[in-house]
Amino acid sequence: MVKRSIWKYTLSVVGKQDISMPKGARVLAVQPQGDQICMWALVKVDSPKKMYTFYMYGTGHEHFSDGDEFREYIGTVQMESLVWHVFEKRRD
Repeated sequence: MVKRSIWKYTLSVVGKQDISMPKGARVLAVQPQGDQICMWALVKVDSPKKMYTFYMYGTGHEHFSDGDEFREYIGTVQMESLVWHVFEKRRD
């Protein structure tokens, strides 16, 4: 039987970050929790770990470039007066 669980990951406010999650993890939500930006993913607990790449952009920031079409929108997080938009690098 496959053991599944929902795991929480804390995101940093940086342009690009890699996060180790079990292979096949499915992001469910990204939201503020206290003063942190958190992401929740449904994972197969016993799957081997894999690195996933995430990108965070602020509203109005000009960070997009050629190749960004290979990123999938995850969600938007409002933190006080700042708004962040989270994308994941498309999986193979």
